[in-house]
Amino acid sequence: MVVVTDHAESLFMNGPSITPEPLKTTTMPKTTNEILAAELQKLATKTSGEETGASVVGWVAKKLPDDAFQTTFQTQADPETVLRAALAAIQEKGQVRDGVEAPVDIASVSGVIGSGFLGLNPAVVTVQVNSRDGNVTDVVVTGVAKEGLIKQHAGEKAAKAIARQLMDLNRPQR
Repeated sequence: MVVVTDHAESLFMNGPSITPEPLKTTTMPKTTNEILAAELQKLATKTSGEETGASVVGWVAKKLPDDAFQTTFQTQADPETVLRAALAAIQEKGQVRDGVEAPVDIASVSGVIGSGFLGLNPAVVTVQVNSRDGNVTDVVVTGVAKEGLIKQHAGEKAAKAIARQLMDLNRPQR
């Protein structure tokens, strides 16, 4: 578990420094599995009003298989611009999360967004950027969500939604 104080120093490890809005002090899960289980547990508490049953949902969620999807593309935008756009896209659709496990040598931003049916299936989306020679930035967008008996492909939908917004950086502005 990672404890986040009122200000996160940076959303990006070894990358551009963008300071987010002040955060409240909370203990946040670190692994994708823990984050998704906690998000599903919060949803169960919110809908049922009972924490006892919700804790069972959190436990069961850790046992469910993941729907993981990754897409990659290149852009002419610089890494900081891509990360700022990723931050805005995640904030628009959900909540930015600091401390999600990611490679330490690649600049990244992560968050939880609603996906699947009615946007009720939480998905962890991570955007990683890597600058190449010239004006080319490699972008990797990964989405992970829990899948039950009815496959919603929520991880895939979440990753594609964020990637679509970031690919718009390549289009000329009118």
